[in-house]
Amino acid sequence: MTKLETLPRKVSVPSLFALGCLSALSMAPASYWLILFATLPVFFAFVCASPSHKRAFAYGYAFAFGYFLCSLSWIGNALLIDDNGYRWAWPLAVSGIPAILALYWGLASAAFHRIKSKNNLIALFQLSAIFPQQS
Repeated sequence: MTKLETLPRKVSVPSLFALGCLSALSMAPASYWLILFATLPVFFAFVCASPSHKRAFAYGYAFAFGYFLCSLSWIGNALLIDDNGYRWAWPLAVSGIPAILALYWGLASAAFHRIKSKNNLIALFQLSAIFPQQS
């Protein structure tokens, strides 16, 4: 049993959410893409050490929700211009879109947990095959 497996959910899920927000700094305008070399291995370690596929889903969802919430927050700015009749949709745009997009990462994390290999190098290739490729 590893130390990550013994972390309570109250600690691990918020920390993965914060790592997802930190990963959003890799996007424009900050473009600190080197931060992904620090955040994605931690995400990989958490998902590999998750005790169940439900916890792996929660880890993937929390990381992706933080990532998409912080990197897609600019979408809601279009709804805040003067005399816009769609101001009511701002909470849906700012939190709803990231929530829906994070479902894929949660499902991919749960699927990865089911098929992961004991060998960490093979598991890394399995994870990269399941998750979306970004250009």
